[in-house]
Amino acid sequence: MLSQKSQSGLFWPIRTKWYGGQPETMGDEEYQECLRAIYDPATVHEMIEDYRAGLSIDKTHEFHDRQFGRIIECPTPLLMVKI
Repeated sequence: MLSQKSQSGLFWPIRTKWYGGQPETMGDEEYQECLRAIYDPATVHEMIEDYRAGLSIDKTHEFHDRQFGRIIECPTPLLMVKI
């Protein structure tokens, strides 16, 4: 859960800088939806929970999948560029 300090102000003003995006590149409707999401405490809570899962249970599941030779079997688009 977000700390009271972050909810009351420290993180709130910088969200648009942190997540980026501009109406010119995203479109007005999508940009407004992005803003709505990143300032909604319930959405932010779920984003943090998803991040935490990536550091904990998701790693455990991936480890077990690899032990049993399970891989994702779906088409995966790949774009390669020469730098």
